[in-house]
Amino acid sequence: MQKPLQCLLVEDQQRVVRFITQGLEEKGHTVTSVGRGEDALVLAASKTFTVVILDVGLAGELSGFEVASQLRALHPRIPILMLTARHGTEDIVRGLELGADDYMTKPFGFVEFEARLHALARRTHSSRVGALRVGRVEIDPLHKSALSDGGPLQLTPIEFEILWDLGERAGHSVSRSDLRERVWGLAFDPGTRVIDVHVSNLRKKLAESESRIQIVTERGVGFKLIEVA
Repeated sequence: MQKPLQCLLVEDQQRVVRFITQGLEEKGHTVTSVGRGEDALVLAASKTFTVVILDVGLAGELSGFEVASQLRALHPRIPILMLTARHGTEDIVRGLELGADDYMTKPFGFVEFEARLHALARRTHSSRVGALRVGRVEIDPLHKSALSDGGPLQLTPIEFEILWDLGERAGHSVSRSDLRERVWGLAFDPGTRVIDVHVSNLRKKLAESESRIQIVTERGVGFKLIEVA
């Protein structure tokens, strides 16, 4: 049985607030909702939440993008699911680069929405033990951190999970469906570019760190983490 979620909902459209709140509360979850990013940051600093549901377009001085960035700095590991009516790739990429773990475009189905919240929440509870070393990078599952020859890699939570999963199977192909299920906990394809954007961001950080490892894309198969000279 899945554990109830403590959700912080940051959304200024009351119709959407009612839809999400009613659906989640009927499933036994707790929802605290605010319409302004400033109020969300105050709450996040004083209370503990399992997951944050964050709309991109908010009333007030802070946009959803700015809130995501500040939330990630305040709570490096808290899962963030962004909601947006925007379908542009640029907005999606920006949100994920600023620290969001996943996104859904409005309108969306509630069953998939709840499933993705549970998947993000499960990711924060890992029973892994023992660090991995691939190339010049040491991947520590206990502290969810990665060091490249002693220097920390500034990874988002999802980027760390991808690196760990590919690192466990370094040199071997990992299919998109396998990566999606192991990292996001989703057995279905949400039909988004989330995987590609996160892998692209991680690939850039590995290249900049002189890690001596890189992620290669195998067309029609998936991804592989390899060591390079």
